[in-house]
Amino acid sequence: MSFLLTAEYDKILYNKNNSLFIYDLNRKVNEHYYSNLAWHEEMEVKYIVSGSMSINLGTNTIRAEKGDLVIINPFEYHANKLENGETAIYNMFCVNLSRVFNNSLFKEDFAKCDFLNIKFTNVIKNDPVVIEYADKLFSSFEKNDTMLSLGLFIAFFSSLKKHVVNEKNVTVSHDSKSSEIINNAFLYIHTHFDERIKVSDIAKECYVSEPHFCRVFKNITGETPITYINNLKINKAISLMKNSNLSIKQISETVGFEDYTYFCRCFKKIIGSSPKAYLTGQYSEKN
Repeated sequence: MSFLLTAEYDKILYNKNNSLFIYDLNRKVNEHYYSNLAWHEEMEVKYIVSGSMSINLGTNTIRAEKGDLVIINPFEYHANKLENGETAIYNMFCVNLSRVFNNSLFKEDFAKCDFLNIKFTNVIKNDPVVIEYADKLFSSFEKNDTMLSLGLFIAFFSSLKKHVVNEKNVTVSHDSKSSEIINNAFLYIHTHFDERIKVSDIAKECYVSEPHFCRVFKNITGETPITYINNLKINKAISLMKNSNLSIKQISETVGFEDYTYFCRCFKKIIGSSPKAYLTGQYSEKN
C-alpha cells in the first residue's frame, strides 16, 4: 500500500539582531508536546541536554538520547515525538547554508558544496570534536554576537564533514590540514577579538610557522590575517556604536585597539568615513 506524505512549509523568521541564525536554548518538551510534520530550507541542529525523544523524519523515526546531536537536513520532513512519560530538554538552532556561504569570506572555500542537496547523518553520537564546537556555538548565541557565531559555525560545519551521507555533494576545496589550520585560526580570532592579536600567536595556536600560516590564510580567505582581524574589530565597533553609550575611544579599546589613531585610520579605510562621521550619520558607505 502506498500513501502520499505531506508536510507543512515552516518559514523561518530571523531576528533583526541575528540575520544568520535562529536558536532556542534549554527548551523543555514532554509527552504532551506535539508538532506537525514540517520542512524548511534551513539546516536544523538539536543537542539533547537531558532526557530522550523521538523525531519523525518522513516515514522514518530516529531516537535521540542525552548527549546526542541531531541534524535535520535542509528540505527534510521532520516532527518531534515524545513517548508516554518522556521529557527532554534540548538546545537548537537553524541556519540557511546558502545565506551563510554566499555572503561571507568562506564562499570560495565551500564553492563546491551543493547546499540544496547536502545530507548529513541524522544522529551523531560520541563525537567530542563536533559536540565541543556545537557547545561553543550555543554559548555564542547567548552573547548575541553574530560574528562570533559565524566563525564558530564554520568550524562546526567543517567538523561535520566525516558525517556526510552523500559525500559527492559536499566537497571542501582545500585539504584537511589547511581546513584544520583555518578553523583553529577563526576560533582564536573570534574569541580574542577584544585583545591585541598577533599573527605569530595565531600561528602558534595552529602549530605552524607564521609564514606558512599566512600563506594558508590568504589562500583560503583571500585576505591577510591582519585585514581579516581589523575588519572583524571594526564590525564589532559599529555594533557597539549602535547598541551602547560608550565613547568612540572607549569602543576602540573595547575591540582591542591600543592605539586610538590607528583605530580611526582602520575605520576610515574599511568604512569610508571617520568613526565620528559614522556615529553622527554624516557619511556615505563605500560601494
